[in-house]
Amino acid sequence: MSSLDLSHDSSPLIVLSNVSKLYGKKQVLHKVNLAVCAQDRVNIVGANGSGKSTLLRVLAGISTPSEGARTIGRLNGAVGFLPAKGGLYQSLTVAENLAVYQALNNEDCTPSKNLTFFENLGVMSYFDVPVANLSTGSQKLCALACILSVKPMGLVCDEPFAGIDPHNGERMLQCLLDVPFLQFLVFAGHEVFQPELFVQMSLVNGGITV
Repeated sequence: MSSLDLSHDSSPLIVLSNVSKLYGKKQVLHKVNLAVCAQDRVNIVGANGSGKSTLLRVLAGISTPSEGARTIGRLNGAVGFLPAKGGLYQSLTVAENLAVYQALNNEDCTPSKNLTFFENLGVMSYFDVPVANLSTGSQKLCALACILSVKPMGLVCDEPFAGIDPHNGERMLQCLLDVPFLQFLVFAGHEVFQPELFVQMSLVNGGITV
């Protein structure tokens, strides 16, 4: 089975229809059908190389399907993407990275309007620090703060808690659950996560199962 409809109503935000993705001759996704609606919280579980990252990139609009289609429904805005690693320019400070995010998203660059998530995620003290000087976990938290500061309508996160200590992991999850403008959350990782809050999906042989 490679189809899942998460709809809470009949008007999904994003629809993947028979999406397949190939890298050369290697097929990573196979005829995936997925409808994501407002208030959806999804955790995609899969082994290394199962196609989780590719699925998230297609869902976020960063990668184009080899076959099938990604269709935008009621989504009125961008989808943020938090990669498993990276997401920030290493040679720039966190503040300079935020300016890049703002420029790419045509956001107001007034500092006071963009620091709330740095404070909520506990990384305000790193604002003027070069990214290369930060730990992997701190870089991820800063990248998330930059993404949230430009107010995406939805967010997909690849292994969001890898490299994050338990205290900051709880802070990070609560911050995401409290963001008023996020219409959906999609995580991907190697194990079941918060089943009381997230629909659990498995990605096996390029297809989705519940």
